Amino acid sequence: MTLPTRLLCASTLLVLACDSEGDSDKEETGGGSETATDTADTAGDTGKDTDTGFDTGDTSQPVLPDSGYFGPPIIMVLADDGAGGAKAYLVDPTTNVATVVPDLSVSKTAVMACAGQMIWALDNQGGSVTDNAYGVEGRTIAISKTLALGAGFAAQSALYSASTYWFGGLGSASLLSFDDAGTAGASVDLSSLADSDGSPEVTRLLNAEGTIVAILRRQDTTKGSYEKSMVAKIDLSTQTITSSGTLAGMNAGRTASGVPGGVAVEMLPVASDGGGIEMFDLTANASGGRSLEYGEADRIASFSTGNDGTSWVALREGGTTAAHHYLPDGSELDSGFTVAPTVDAIAAAPGYLYVGEGSTLVPYSGDGAAGSAIAIGSKVLAVHSCQPPSRPPDTGDTAVSP
Repeated sequence: MTLPTRLLCASTLLVLACDSEGDSDKEETGGGSETATDTADTAGDTGKDTDTGFDTGDTSQPVLPDSGYFGPPIIMVLADDGAGGAKAYLVDPTTNVATVVPDLSVSKTAVMACAGQMIWALDNQGGSVTDNAYGVEGRTIAISKTLALGAGFAAQSALYSASTYWFGGLGSASLLSFDDAGTAGASVDLSSLADSDGSPEVTRLLNAEGTIVAILRRQDTTKGSYEKSMVAKIDLSTQTITSSGTLAGMNAGRTASGVPGGVAVEMLPVASDGGGIEMFDLTANASGGRSLEYGEADRIASFSTGNDGTSWVALREGGTTAAHHYLPDGSELDSGFTVAPTVDAIAAAPGYLYVGEGSTLVPYSGDGAAGSAIAIGSKVLAVHSCQPPSRPPDTGDTAVSP
C-alpha cells in the first residue's frame, strides 16, 4: 500500500493507522586404567555423577526485546492534584482499577510515555527548575528511575533501544540518552535541522518501519512563529542524522504512528491551517499529503493509536464529539459513535478506547458501548496507553530427560 499523494477533504475521514538443550554429562564407568576403587577419589565416592540429567528449566522462552516498550499493559492518567500540579494514576486494563502512583508530583504540563519496562512521567517545570524523567514500574506502581534532563529540556517523548533510554524535548537541540543504570551517555545533535531559535523542537521519537525517526515541530519559541515541520531518520548507534524531509504542516504534535511505508503525524491547528493527520513517506523522505483534514470541525479531541494496527480519532462538531475507528488499510472499521461532549483526552488500547470525561475515565468497546466509569477523583488532564508488542508463543521445552 502506498501513502496518499493528495489532500483529502475532512468528510472522507481516512486515517492510516496509525507499533535444544541436551545434557552432555555421562556416568563414570570406573573402567580404563582406574581400579575398582579409585583411591584418588575421596571416601564414599561411588563413581556416579550426581547430575541426574533432568532439565531444570525451559530455555525456549522468547527473549525480551531490546527496544520499544515491553512492560505490562497499562493506561496512564494525568490528573489535577488540586494544589497547582498533577498526579498520575495507573489503570490495569484487565480490571479497570486505577491506582495512584505514590510520591509522584509533576507539573500539569507533564508528558507521559512508554519505553523499556517503564511507564514514564516527563516533568516540564519551566524556568530554571530541572526537568526530570520519572520511570514508574507498572507491576509495583513505584518510581524506579529518576533521570535529570536539565532545566528547560521540556521532554516530549521517550524511546528505548539497545539497552539505552533516549529522550527528546522542545528546549534542546539534542536527544539525550541514559543507560539502564541511569548514567548519562551519548547525545544526537539535531541543530542542523533547527529553526531560527536554534532548536528543532522534538515532539516525538518512534520506531517506524524499523527506522528510528524524530518528529520536529520547528517553532521559533522566541517569536511564536513556525517553519515547516520535519521528520528526521536517526542512527542511534552512530548518533547521526541519516536523512530528513519536510512536512506540509507547521505544527507537528506529539502523536505519531508507523504506517505501511511511513509515518502518520498529528498536525495541530495553527494560523490558517486547521490541522489534521499528515502522512510522511520514509522512502521518498517527503510528505504523502493529508489523510484527514479537520479544519471544518470545532477541534480535535485527540488522535491515538493502539498496537493492534488500528487508530482512533475524536472530532468535535456542532457541540458533540464523535469517535471514529480505522483499520490499517485506511477504511473505517465502523460508523463511529458519540462520546461525551466534554472529552478531555483519549487513549487507544486493543479493542477499547479510554476517554477522559471530567473526573472519570470511561472505557468504550469498539461498538461504542460504554463500560463502567473509572473514578479518578479530579479533572483528567491527559490519558496515555502503554501496550507491549505481541510476543511469540512458547514452543515448549525441547530438552529430553534421561
